[in-house]
Amino acid sequence: MKSRLASKLAAVFAAVLLFGVLVCFNACAMSLSSGIGWVRKNYGASVAECFWMDGEDLCGDSNPDDIPGYDVPGVLDAIKELNLKLGFSDYVWGQMQKSIEDEFVGSMQLAYYGTPYAVFYTCYPGKGLEVRYTKNR
Repeated sequence: MKSRLASKLAAVFAAVLLFGVLVCFNACAMSLSSGIGWVRKNYGASVAECFWMDGEDLCGDSNPDDIPGYDVPGVLDAIKELNLKLGFSDYVWGQMQKSIEDEFVGSMQLAYYGTPYAVFYTCYPGKGLEVRYTKNR
C-alpha cells in the first residue's frame, strides 16, 4: 500500500515539476514580435523607434540617420539586453562591442546562433551597429 502511494506521489510530483518548467520557459522566453514593446517599456519611445519588424525578423540600428560618430542614447544598451533576453551569451555582445571599438569594415557581417534565434550584425565605422534577430530555420 505504501509503495503505491509513494509511486503515485512521485508521479504527481514529476508532473507538477514538468508543468512548472514548461510554464517558466514559456513565460521567460521573449518572442521577436514582442521585442519592440519590451524596448519601449524599458528604454522609452525614442529608443524603440530605432527598432522595427522586417517580416518575422526584429531589426535595430544604433544610428538610423547615419550621423557620423553618433549612436542614439540607449540603443546599444537595449541591444545588449535583448541579446540576453533572446538567449545569447555575453560573448555575443562582447563580439559586437569589439566590432564597434575596432571599427571593423562595414561589409563584415557575423552571425551567432542561439536557441531558438540567430543574430546577424554589421558595424559601419562611425555610423553605428545594425542588428537582425531571426528565428532559426
